[in-house]
Amino acid sequence: MLLRMMASDVRNPSGPRPIAACDHDTVEYLGSGGSATFLQCVACGTTLVTQGGRRWALRPRAG
Repeated sequence: MLLRMMASDVRNPSGPRPIAACDHDTVEYLGSGGSATFLQCVACGTTLVTQGGRRWALRPRAG
């Protein structure tokens, strides 16, 4: 399931968007646990966690 978090579209036909340049507005639902919801950005692959009106971006390790 794809969810829209904002009105603009971040899809990039030339490949994944760099994490620093991404606003994570098109996401895929991964699941939930307790009051947290887990999402993944379609454009850059960053995992997002939302809980109680807050949002955290869990970026992959460099390397």
